[in-house]
Amino acid sequence: MAKYLIDNRQEPVNFSAKGLERTVQNCKNLLMCRTGEVPYDRRRGVNAQLFDRPIGYLNARLLPEMERTMALCNPEAKLANARAYLDADGGLMIETIVDIEEG
Repeated sequence: MAKYLIDNRQEPVNFSAKGLERTVQNCKNLLMCRTGEVPYDRRRGVNAQLFDRPIGYLNARLLPEMERTMALCNPEAKLANARAYLDADGGLMIETIVDIEEG
């Protein structure tokens, strides 16, 4: 298994991604998606109510929330770690480490 750091920084979507690159991109898309945003799949994404809470509260609940999202939508990726912090501008940053089976 290979480990990948995935964060919530805005990046363009590579629509021609294949294989492992596509799986990594799918994980990033799940991180960027909020619960209730996707029509016909309202459970997909991260619960946005967590983002209005103190950072300690968010960090305590982020890993289980991301594990739920990954298991539901991208089962070939296993979440190893997740953390939230504030960047220098005060923006919320989320970083996850994902194990993805190669091959």
